[in-house]
Amino acid sequence: MLGKNIILPLDRPEYVGLNETFISALAWRIASIEVDGKEWPEPKTGLAYDSSSPRADTSYIFNREFRESDLWVSSLEESGLMTHGADLPLSAIAESFRGAESKKGFNHSVVPLTPSLALCQNTIGALRRPRPHNLGQIIEQIYALGKPNGEAHDGKSAAGQWYQAMEWLLERDEFLQVIDQAVRRSVFPEGHKLVINPEKSADDLLSTCVIPSGFGGDTPFGWFRESWDLITSKEWVDHLPVRRWIDWSLTILRAAYGLSFLWEMAWYESIATTVRDGSYSKDFTQEDLISKVSKRPLLDWANREKPISYRSITQATRASILRGVNIRKTLEGLLNSNSGLADLPIYEVLAHLNQDEDKRTELIRSRETEDLNFSGAPNNIWESIGYALRLRQDTGPYADHYSLLSNQESKNFTVVEPATEWIAVMSSLTCKSPKGITTLGDFMADLKKIGLSPTKTELLYHLEISGLAKSSADADLAIEITSAY
Repeated sequence: MLGKNIILPLDRPEYVGLNETFISALAWRIASIEVDGKEWPEPKTGLAYDSSSPRADTSYIFNREFRESDLWVSSLEESGLMTHGADLPLSAIAESFRGAESKKGFNHSVVPLTPSLALCQNTIGALRRPRPHNLGQIIEQIYALGKPNGEAHDGKSAAGQWYQAMEWLLERDEFLQVIDQAVRRSVFPEGHKLVINPEKSADDLLSTCVIPSGFGGDTPFGWFRESWDLITSKEWVDHLPVRRWIDWSLTILRAAYGLSFLWEMAWYESIATTVRDGSYSKDFTQEDLISKVSKRPLLDWANREKPISYRSITQATRASILRGVNIRKTLEGLLNSNSGLADLPIYEVLAHLNQDEDKRTELIRSRETEDLNFSGAPNNIWESIGYALRLRQDTGPYADHYSLLSNQESKNFTVVEPATEWIAVMSSLTCKSPKGITTLGDFMADLKKIGLSPTKTELLYHLEISGLAKSSADADLAIEITSAY
């Protein structure tokens, strides 16, 4: 690893208020829609399902007027939908892919059951931002960083894997084929040209940033790549109901998004600590630095019997983010003002920073957070992580069954309290295949990759209430866990 790779190629995040936007952001990386040589929608134009507070820059695809229109009904029929009964409300079909409601209640998302539905929303419209961050690019950066160590770039991308899975879903489900065609007939402009290039996302990524190798082991990046390749494999696509497959995919994306940025903050802190302590040798490698990051959990998953103030991750996580952002800024400045460090191996970079008293002092001071204001970049990362991992709604039609964090007991304290379905998704991925079996020890090892280290007792409690494992007096880490599907 060289000095120029110390700063990870991750664009700065922003909070994602509607989870389904993750998949739509990937879809737009490989798709384009043109009408008479012009792109659709026009630049800076948003797309969303519907809204109680419409914006002038956004087209609300499935508003009530459209759902009840003859155009929508005729498009369904022309696409092959056969109905029986004079009063069958075909508008209800559009209701079936109405997704979650945003926290402020303005927008609903589109559930991306098909490629065309995924293209019925974009980050401008769904997130109500005129200049949103490139969410799809961030997901691809995380996926690329997770490339298995020692392997050459293979052209794979998160978007490409998603589209392959979509093709398998459409192949097996005639109703989804009807919906996909009906959307193209009624939503996309007449005479449009839809082009999907699964290789485009990877090509665009490699043309804009250099992805260093060596981060594909026991890190959230490596976990995401392996998990995304599993969930988009034909075996999992064929075994999961369509809506469940979408929910599981979004659970993986949420975890990767939130925990990768937490890991990045710990990465920079590990560099600063190593320089401060001089805890390196001439054979010190990137793997040694990654190992230091892995020694501490990213989130403290305390036993549920502890007081909520003890279990809360709020203070520690905010402090970690504040240190990480400040250290990253300092490291960028040191690398930019000392261009010779860029092409030095990691050991020599650490030695240079440690032995130069001014640089060492500057880096050590960047770890101090007492006088820093938690606003701007640190708050953006905190909000991004919180929105990705925290429980959105606990009741009602848009209840969130796939969260890792919760602040329902007290808004002042956020704790690790995984939903039952979150446990089902994560343990099933450890099983590797549908109907597979794994062990408690293997599941704990996978959780450690994403920075979670619950006790055996705590994890077994969640597995038991999920119906996926039973405690045993003598099995210990060999307790068997069965896949949820």
